[in-house]
Amino acid sequence: MKYIAHRGNTEGITEFENKIEYLKHAYSLGYGLEVDVRCHKDKLYFGHDEPQEEIDNELLILPDVFVHLKDFKSVELLAHRKDLNMFWHNNDEMVFTTQGNIWCYPGNNIIHPKSIWLCLNDTIIPTDIPDIYGICIDKMKT
Repeated sequence: MKYIAHRGNTEGITEFENKIEYLKHAYSLGYGLEVDVRCHKDKLYFGHDEPQEEIDNELLILPDVFVHLKDFKSVELLAHRKDLNMFWHNNDEMVFTTQGNIWCYPGNNIIHPKSIWLCLNDTIIPTDIPDIYGICIDKMKT
């Protein structure tokens, strides 16, 4: 099972979320990444609520990097990319990523070898985790 750093967080939520060096550090520790990407003035940026830094394409194509598209324009600009593992959702209980993972909204966990559970903020991570692809969390408990 893979641990996925939500916005690059490994030790809890910080102001460095979605910043390139922060993301690279989490990845260098062996974690996958969930990154937020949004469009501003026809350019793509990392950022959850607002654009922060222009995207790093080399980071986006690494294995176990999951690109959470935050607006319709980012979907339009990246839909042709076959090399990215992307998803977009609103309030869906689960969605499929472009590379076939099942991204589960918190509390809607399904047991499947391709599913990824979100255990965000102070959510307690289950101790008996079944055969799933990964868990996306803010604070690693490995």
